[in-house]
Amino acid sequence: MTELPRQARVVIIGGGVIGCSVAYHLTKLGWSDVLLLERKRLTSGTTWHAAGLIGQLRASYNMTRLAKYSAELYDSLEAETGISPGYRKNGSLAVALSEHRFEELRRGAAMAGSFGLEAHVLTPAECRAAYPLLNFDGVVGGVFLPTDGQADPANIALGLAKGARQRGATILEDVKVTGVTARDGRVTGVETAQGPVAAEYVVNCAGMWGREVGRMAGVDVPLQACEHFYIVTEAIAGLPRHLPVLRVPDECAYYKEDAGKILLGAFEPVAKPWGMDGIPEDFCFDQLPEDIAHFEPILERAIKRFPALETAGIHTFFNGPESFTPDDRYLLGEAPNLRHFFVAAGFNSIGIQSGGGAGKALAEWMDGGEPPMDLSDVDIRRMQPFQSNRRYLVARAREALGLLYADHFPYRQFETARGVRTSPLHERLAARGACFGEAAGWERANWFLPPQAAARGARAEYEYSWGRQNWFEHAAGEHRAVRETAGLFDMSSFAKFRVEGADAEAVLQRVSAADMAVPVGRCVYTQWLNPRGGIEADLTVTRLSETAFLVVTSASAQTRDLAWLRRQVPDGRPLRDHRRHLGRGGDLRDGPAGARRAAAAHPAGSRQSGLSLRHGAADRDRHGPGPGAPAQLRRRTRLGDLRPDRDGPTRLRRDPGERRRPRPAPVRPARPRLLPDREGVPALRPRHLGRGSRAGGRAGFRGEDRQAALGVRRLHRPRCGAAPPRGGAAPAAAAVPADRPGSAAVPQRADPAGRRGGGTDQFGRLRSLARRRRRSRLRAVPAGRERGGAPGERLRDRRRRHALAGRSLAAADARSGRDAPAGVRRQVALAAAPDAVKRRMWNGSIGVPVEPVAISSAITSPTPGPSWKPWPQNPKA
Repeated sequence: MTELPRQARVVIIGGGVIGCSVAYHLTKLGWSDVLLLERKRLTSGTTWHAAGLIGQLRASYNMTRLAKYSAELYDSLEAETGISPGYRKNGSLAVALSEHRFEELRRGAAMAGSFGLEAHVLTPAECRAAYPLLNFDGVVGGVFLPTDGQADPANIALGLAKGARQRGATILEDVKVTGVTARDGRVTGVETAQGPVAAEYVVNCAGMWGREVGRMAGVDVPLQACEHFYIVTEAIAGLPRHLPVLRVPDECAYYKEDAGKILLGAFEPVAKPWGMDGIPEDFCFDQLPEDIAHFEPILERAIKRFPALETAGIHTFFNGPESFTPDDRYLLGEAPNLRHFFVAAGFNSIGIQSGGGAGKALAEWMDGGEPPMDLSDVDIRRMQPFQSNRRYLVARAREALGLLYADHFPYRQFETARGVRTSPLHERLAARGACFGEAAGWERANWFLPPQAAARGARAEYEYSWGRQNWFEHAAGEHRAVRETAGLFDMSSFAKFRVEGADAEAVLQRVSAADMAVPVGRCVYTQWLNPRGGIEADLTVTRLSETAFLVVTSASAQTRDLAWLRRQVPDGRPLRDHRRHLGRGGDLRDGPAGARRAAAAHPAGSRQSGLSLRHGAADRDRHGPGPGAPAQLRRRTRLGDLRPDRDGPTRLRRDPGERRRPRPAPVRPARPRLLPDREGVPALRPRHLGRGSRAGGRAGFRGEDRQAALGVRRLHRPRCGAAPPRGGAAPAAAAVPADRPGSAAVPQRADPAGRRGGGTDQFGRLRSLARRRRRSRLRAVPAGRERGGAPGERLRDRRRRHALAGRSLAAADARSGRDAPAGVRRQVALAAAPDAVKRRMWNGSIGVPVEPVAISSAITSPTPGPSWKPWPQNPKA
């Protein structure tokens, strides 16, 4: 037996198909110091008893890419390793027993075509020709995918393991991991029964043990094992070997020909969670007790659908555990709270068809430091901490398994494990006829049942369909009410956190597309950018003081955005999470009657307190007296336009206008601001959203060089010359220094007043250069004039503090071995320049040489093999 090494670059925990795939693809990328540890024997957890179905069509483009790559890999694995995975491309056929199901299948077939996957919509007669052994009573139609297939799961894992060994990986069996070590927020290795192993990376591929392994590292990995049933018949005479995999989702069943026998499996509507008290220590290639009564309804329908089962004997009745997540999507990626601790677990019975692609994607993520594509569908950072609660997982798992074969209607809501989080207005909303949906555990009112409909006996419940659902007219009435009168939007679920410290502005400047150097109280809508210039987050940021900012983002993105921002903060500077303390009270939408209702509902937001409902230039916070607790009113909201938005402590929030408004306007939550409903959000750039870069002419933001290479236009025109005298003619466009990457000379717009055009604001309106100058943070002003900041603060004091903040961040960058951003170097250069030069630099008449931070995201393979190729560029991004 190979001796356990005391050090490795990466330790992979778990020897199923996922762990073997990660090891295989890391060695493809040239990682030789790879150690895989399996507690018992390879494939002994879930892989060995998987059904081995290789489907490729998934719910999104990138998930389909992963599944397609898996099929390609398994097809070439024997030529590389000599181990045959038994892969056969027999295709797959899904049949519908209702018009609703047939509509879903047709939509899936259309989507498959756009993904480059062959799919055919079949009539009942064509379905009979493709699968003649089936009883087609009640069949409406079907969809056939000819490139799908089936394989031997154990041989797939063993073949991947052999390929990894051939490139230098060490794979050890009978080595149980008992702990994960970490220091300063970064993983340092694992503890085993045979001793510790130091490692730079640790990957949790422990399958149904993944939650327990995550707890060793202090990482939430929400998954729950459930019993999964199938039977294998005796040999059936004359059974064709080329039969496609058959799925009858309306009967919760799938059929696979296996060596002259039929394997019948099911995803029953109400599942049986297993292992709530822990998985037995000696569990290895084990089966769970039979439960024929639980499987009997599936079997009865299957005998009618597949008449040959009536006379065929049952060779094996199998019951084995599989792990499921709360939303039926697997967990992939780096843990949000522990650097270099990666997770690939919870595959919801699709581990074989996803194993190849998921292993490749995770290996490239580890090698390149960021996901190779948009993996937000399966990113572990979408999960919330409460979802690791055992009681929650058990309740949700009963429903999650059955939803794999349920109708996937639009707006379908989970029914189990509800009511985890509610806003202070929840009871009032329910009393007014709200139909609630769930988002990140929050109960949010999705639509309201009018009193007239309730009097007719209607209920505030979804009636699902593929056409207009029962809430459509009710929602239209809400829209009309808000447009014509006023409405309150409960936004308690939005996540909030503060960025504080001397470097807060510099950190946000580095990652934000918009300019964060704004006066205190100003609210800015922006995106956060990655090194490719793509969008990582879509949110609002409010400046609370010179050194503090409040970030407000969507409920579902709170873990991801907070974790991503923490990675951008140098030297572990503090970042406060206000999710538990600060709740969004609501937004007042001002229609024609909005001003009157706003003054009644929010006295602190009336004109007397300094906050007007008119759309103006000052997006400022106002602190006003709330009922029992201080609150903030903000002119910018998550809805994208200007209107009052009130923040206050969640536990103290009450409706301040309840007595003043006996008949309030309909109340409902705002839908998140719509990004394009397409793949590759981290690859999306401002040009995909129909706008230019919000960074304007400033330098030093993330992805600047990438945006420049792609020719992303700038909304703000470069400040490259002094304005002409008032009343004079507009000059020709001045040249932009060559060391300003991404900038280009833009012809200046003349206006009757003789002012030079200043680009557009966030609403697309033209604004003058003089207006931009008034907003500038480092703009020369007459002596003695006070600008921004605290009362009485002069401009030179602000310059000094900004220069100190720039030096502080530059020093932190130097300690970490990376270049300071160009914006910080510009601040330091401004602070050291003579006053006369400063004025000219601030006016834009002198170009300051800056160099962009060079960050490469190219990922290539040093040792390409027959089944290996880098991910192609997403044509839809």
